[in-house]
Amino acid sequence: MRVTSRFYSANISSRSWLKCCLLGCVLVPEVLKIGEVADGWRESLRYCRGENLDLVSMPSAQLGAQISRKVFEAKDDSLQEVWIGMRRSSQTGAWYWLNKAPVNDTNWKEGEPGMVDDGQCAIMSLENEDFGWSDEDCCKAARPVCYSDPILLPL
Repeated sequence: MRVTSRFYSANISSRSWLKCCLLGCVLVPEVLKIGEVADGWRESLRYCRGENLDLVSMPSAQLGAQISRKVFEAKDDSLQEVWIGMRRSSQTGAWYWLNKAPVNDTNWKEGEPGMVDDGQCAIMSLENEDFGWSDEDCCKAARPVCYSDPILLPL
């Protein structure tokens, strides 16, 4: 049997297929990458997409905590803030994730987000372990957190 995804293709036996499906299989693991260059939000998005990734979207508190821990573990001492995949609509003022997930669970710092004029793009602080978000001018230089979800075999 041939299993194919966007990044992976393999031949596996029917027995392996059955075992894999019963236990659950990750065809392609998640990818988390912190860009090396600090740039504006739009340039950071372009960088991530050039790596076949996207700026990280964290639509649930559980995923947000998991990703925040991984970013914190991977960071160097000079890294204080990173761009995440959330923006404010210039038409409605509502916040949205790039992956189109609803914005339900949030981790805004106290007093954030500010007014529309304060910023249209979301940045995550790495200064302490609360990983609070704030709205920033999209031209501010920060490094991106690029991410792709794992690709799973359907059960």
